[in-house]
Amino acid sequence: MKRVVISGGPSTGKSTTFEMLREEFPDAHFVREAAERVIKRELAKQKEDSTYDPIMPVTNYHAFAPLVMEQQIEDEANIPPDTELVFMDRCIIDNLGYLAYNGITEHVAKVHQHLRVSRYTVAFFCDWLDKFEQTEVRRETPEQGLAVHRHLEAAYGSVELQVVSLPAVSPEERIAIIRQTIETI
Repeated sequence: MKRVVISGGPSTGKSTTFEMLREEFPDAHFVREAAERVIKRELAKQKEDSTYDPIMPVTNYHAFAPLVMEQQIEDEANIPPDTELVFMDRCIIDNLGYLAYNGITEHVAKVHQHLRVSRYTVAFFCDWLDKFEQTEVRRETPEQGLAVHRHLEAAYGSVELQVVSLPAVSPEERIAIIRQTIETI
């Protein structure tokens, strides 16, 4: 099984690239970004109960981090064993970058424990784009987004995994780089 990770800071074209891969590789298995789903779940709880204070990365990353890690670990455990090709929108490594960005060390050991059994094949890291867009889920400022990006880049550089840089080129060119790389591994 090839486990291919797509990562990068906020607003680097990661999600666009990931969605295009769905079209390019229709038989592959896709694991959506855990953090985004946790955020949407927390916002839905607040919508149902206006007194609920959602656990959000910008207000309480200390409580948010374990929720994301649990979701990511569960998602990876649920990958069908007979799957030949898996694309992941982020992976457990991203937690190292976000933990460092937020100055939190207590969950790092759990991340490394999961890394020992994760068996990622390759990671593609999207280079920073000089345009930044805030959304309901992405609430960082451009400066915070760039700082997160740099922490993620350092996290991927700190683990034993082939990391391929996806330059700031068109999404189609990024897909071509990904295709060419995974065909050779």
